[in-house]
Amino acid sequence: MGSFNLFHDFRGGEMGTIADHGNCRETCLPAIIASLIVFLLLSVLTGCSPPKNKPRYIWPVPPEQARVEYLQTIYRPEDLQLQPDSLSKALLGRQEPLFQTPFDLLTDRRGRLVVSDSRAGLLWVLTRRGKVTSLPANGKRLHLPLGIAEDSDGRLYVAEGTEKRITVLNPAGEIERRIGEDIFSGNPSFLAIARHRKLLYASDTRNHQVLVFTCGGEYLRTIGTPGTGPGELAAPQGLAVNNKGELLVADMLNSRLSVFGPDGGFRRTIPFTGWEAYYFNSPKGITIGSDGTLWITDQRVGALVAYSREEKPEMVIGAGHMSAHPMAFVAPSGVSVTSNGSLWIADILMRRLSHWQQLTPSYLAVHPFDEATRRRLAAYGRHPRQASRE
Repeated sequence: MGSFNLFHDFRGGEMGTIADHGNCRETCLPAIIASLIVFLLLSVLTGCSPPKNKPRYIWPVPPEQARVEYLQTIYRPEDLQLQPDSLSKALLGRQEPLFQTPFDLLTDRRGRLVVSDSRAGLLWVLTRRGKVTSLPANGKRLHLPLGIAEDSDGRLYVAEGTEKRITVLNPAGEIERRIGEDIFSGNPSFLAIARHRKLLYASDTRNHQVLVFTCGGEYLRTIGTPGTGPGELAAPQGLAVNNKGELLVADMLNSRLSVFGPDGGFRRTIPFTGWEAYYFNSPKGITIGSDGTLWITDQRVGALVAYSREEKPEMVIGAGHMSAHPMAFVAPSGVSVTSNGSLWIADILMRRLSHWQQLTPSYLAVHPFDEATRRRLAAYGRHPRQASRE
């Protein structure tokens, strides 16, 4: 299982990802950032351009199997261009951020990244070409937009927290209708849709339950009751539906995932517990990849956790403690994964998105490791001086 802390090792003008052990957490990261700043300033003063072969940031490091690659952080509009120095800009930038409070996100049927911004009162829509627009159409605003979901026809469902309702946008981005205005007594938070059954789930964090509607808006039932026992919930957050039609609920204050059947009956609990070096705390967002991997954000400690198809913990990204470093998280919330393994995470307090990529065979076929990356990966576990000479 992968180590849990990330920082960058600055060697001869290149950066490579290594594991954080001992007291390096408190002492190394500031020095590394300072070295990076000096390098960037020297590059600007001397007119040097970034090297053509950029270092790659792979996690976890050997002897564990590499699983993901860090691609970029989106903080300002220009970060959408996937510029080669996006990591440096994330560290040093002083311009206004694109987001105010990014809460949840998804990749829609058209391949656009849709992000709910609760403080801004809208959805940001980011295209693959770097274009940014907002929803609803015609300049209208939403009231504390939180969780978002998309049905098979391309409609977007948005939980409006302060209005205690779900707003539906048609494929053109126009407000089509409202759901649950007379049903919610608390605040809807995250949403999920079981497309094959056309069911809409909404977590009610304040009342410790999940409400079930048809996608047409008819209220059906409530799942869960307040408490700590089997089938009981405490401040439920993220929702996801697996290929069996089961509903997975991020049971935040109970530090676990609760699983319910298609009929709403309780099935089982997935303990949100860890191992000696790291203990999970507060599951927030959850999504399921096409390979069955569960991706869960842990908001209180600032981490992204991967569970296997067999519902066993496999990997942690983000150090297991809150960090403003671009490859870490402070308050991660929504998480989304595309069919090709592209991972997006919304970080509420840092007002940014993190973009990672699963190292699938199809991805590595197009983006194979170059010789420099292979040497860096092979150097882990040897003395730093020996690795630096290679």
